[in-house]
Amino acid sequence: MQTVHNDAENVRSFTSETEAWKWLSLTVDDLCEDNHRMAYLDNDVGMQSYREKKAVGCCGFHDELIEINGRRAMIGCNYGH
Repeated sequence: MQTVHNDAENVRSFTSETEAWKWLSLTVDDLCEDNHRMAYLDNDVGMQSYREKKAVGCCGFHDELIEINGRRAMIGCNYGH
């Protein structure tokens, strides 16, 4: 149960963080989602927090490279039990 999408050529684009969160929820579609996380790649502190949050999550995970208004970010969550 692990999904990581980092294909820089096929990055999903969103106009807002809210839109990106809705998409993630529909994509993962698991009742046991936890450790929801998002960080912009150009924010070192945010990315460190992202990695820490991922490390303490449950079982499976889904992480995706996205763009929000042209700014690259990672968005993800853990899921399953």
